[in-house]
Amino acid sequence: MSAKRLHLISTSKLKRLCCDKHRKDFRTDRLGEEDDDQTTNAPGFGHINGWPETSAATPPTCSKTCKTCAAQYRPLAWQKWDWLAYDWAWDDAKAAAVVKEHVDCTKAALDCLAERLKTCGNAIAKRWQKKSVSKRASILRSAMPEMYGHARLPADLLHKLLRQDAMTEVDFEDYHDNWAVPYLDVASLSEDPMKLLALLHYRTRYTPADWVDWDCRQLQTPFAEGAMVTAYNPHCVTMRGGHFGELVQWEEASAHRGDMVGFPRAEVTLEAQRLLADVLKEVVDLLLENGEPVVGNDKWLALVSSGFVNQTSLGKQGLSMHHTAPFGPPPRVDIAQMLGMFEARMYAAEDALWRMQTEPEHVRHLLQRVKSSIWCQKLTDGVRQEQLVRVAIGHFIRLDRLKAVVYHATHAFFVSERYRTAISNGSVLPKAYDEALQLLLAELRTLYTGQASDLLGLAARASDFPTAL
Repeated sequence: MSAKRLHLISTSKLKRLCCDKHRKDFRTDRLGEEDDDQTTNAPGFGHINGWPETSAATPPTCSKTCKTCAAQYRPLAWQKWDWLAYDWAWDDAKAAAVVKEHVDCTKAALDCLAERLKTCGNAIAKRWQKKSVSKRASILRSAMPEMYGHARLPADLLHKLLRQDAMTEVDFEDYHDNWAVPYLDVASLSEDPMKLLALLHYRTRYTPADWVDWDCRQLQTPFAEGAMVTAYNPHCVTMRGGHFGELVQWEEASAHRGDMVGFPRAEVTLEAQRLLADVLKEVVDLLLENGEPVVGNDKWLALVSSGFVNQTSLGKQGLSMHHTAPFGPPPRVDIAQMLGMFEARMYAAEDALWRMQTEPEHVRHLLQRVKSSIWCQKLTDGVRQEQLVRVAIGHFIRLDRLKAVVYHATHAFFVSERYRTAISNGSVLPKAYDEALQLLLAELRTLYTGQASDLLGLAARASDFPTAL
């Protein structure tokens, strides 16, 4: 963890047992069920100790069950649990100073990188690509000593964090910087030289404000699970426009729209942006420290034009957006693109259903695989028959859900075209477009909830399921 953060860690929060039974108790009380302590269950998102004593802002007045606000602050009821207590409470002056420092340092580092890429981008790209995997790994560790070794940070730590029967001690806050930039790992960045070059380009090509929504989303789980060092102030932080990074009073519509984010979540997000900018600048400094680099960036611009996809995993088709998003432009809502993806999945579902209806042997083979699985054999006769029916009609259900998604995506697309000039970041969406997006979102929740359930069933029916356990 960076030295900047060490003084914030409460010693009582270190060396927590991830098997602590209180974590299990908390999961049944996640939204703060009433108990005898009326103080800790008071509504709102203040500090459990009433800190800071004075502030120009007041905490959000949403219900403690508001999912949006609970992802940016912590309800008072949650703070009674040790790992969800804030590590620090800052007054307005301290909070503003820290946020300003994050924003200014990020901008300075990115401006420096942009200038170096403009003047000697060829040398940066050539030196990074020519180095061996081991030498690139050495540079990465020098730039960020705590960088995770391989690309399974979230999976590894979340497994330890969420298991109730784990018997090992884990200092989750020791991984604060890794949680902040989970897509940085030594193995993938050293083995695929294009990934770091893509990061350099897209982080300097777009502003921190362009990236802040995506960066904030990466911290959703570690923030919610108390795995990061957090500070409290009742203010929000502006995430849009010319006032980016300024403290403002919470306002329900703007906060729920994402134009402002609660200080605890916003501060770690801005710190993550600063950390990434510092790491990238340090890597470039190390690349250019030996010998005066040759001036020129024509080859760098050629790489940019190619999208950094030549002979690299970034150019392989079929990779999920989750894996490629950090190494491309900031994700944005593109209804037309989404509609094309949904239609392709709908047509694939139609083909799968047609096969179920026209190839009896395919259906028998599918049901036999399910019946022969150890999971299915352990079910009672009645439950087993029910599960076989679910498998048989699953294609019908999936197609119906996809048709509903395509319908609402088509509607949202036409509405977005109608109000194209009225849609912009930081402004209230036209009512018709907002309603269309809400309907699409509801259908997507239904679709992906069903897919998550299907994946659980598919895993259980796999032949090596007992081995995996």
